[in-house]
Amino acid sequence: MCHLEELDMSFNVMRLMPDDFGSLIKLMKLNLSHNELLNFPQDKVDVLASLLELDVSHNHIDVMPLGFPYLYRLKSLNASSNDLKSLPGDFDKLKAAVYLNFSDNIIESLPESICKLPAIRELDVSNNKIVLGLPKAWENLRARCDVKQMDQSSHKKREPQARPVKEDPKSSPKSAKKKGSMKGQKKSQIANSVSQGT
Repeated sequence: MCHLEELDMSFNVMRLMPDDFGSLIKLMKLNLSHNELLNFPQDKVDVLASLLELDVSHNHIDVMPLGFPYLYRLKSLNASSNDLKSLPGDFDKLKAAVYLNFSDNIIESLPESICKLPAIRELDVSNNKIVLGLPKAWENLRARCDVKQMDQSSHKKREPQARPVKEDPKSSPKSAKKKGSMKGQKKSQIANSVSQGT
C-alpha cells in the first residue's frame, strides 16, 4: 500500500474518512467523488502531500481543513457539488494549482489569496452564493486565467446533513464513571466521619 500512486474510491456510500491515511505517502491521484462524505480527513493532511490530483466532487463536505493549502504539489482539485460555505484564507499556498473547481456549493465569499495563485489556469466558482462582492484583484485574475462565476444566488440552500459530533471528554462514559466513583468515595468518607463522631 505504501507504494500506491492512484486510488479510486468513487461511487460508493462512504460517509466518513479515516483521519490519517497512514503510509500512502506516494499517492498522486485520489478520486473520492460521488459518495456521501461529510468532511475531509481532519488529521495530518500533510500525509497527502504527494497528491497531484484530488476529486471530492458530489459529496456533502462543508469545511476544508486548515492545513489543506499546504498540499503544495496539488495541481487539480474538483470540490464541486458539496456544501462548502467558505475557503481557507491562505489559499495562495497552493503554488502548483492549475485547475480548481468549487462550482455548485454555497460559498458566500472568496479569500483575497485566491487571486494570488501563481499557476492557476482555470477557476470555477459558478453556482454559489457570492453576491456581496469579489476579491479586490479579481479582474487581474480574470485577465490571466479562465474564470467561471455565473449563476450566483443568495437564496441557495442545502439540505442539512446529520454530522458527527466529537465526543466531549467531560461527558464520556469513562469520565462519568470516574465522577461516579469519586462521589462514592466522598459519601463513604462522610459516613465514616459521622460514625467516628458518634
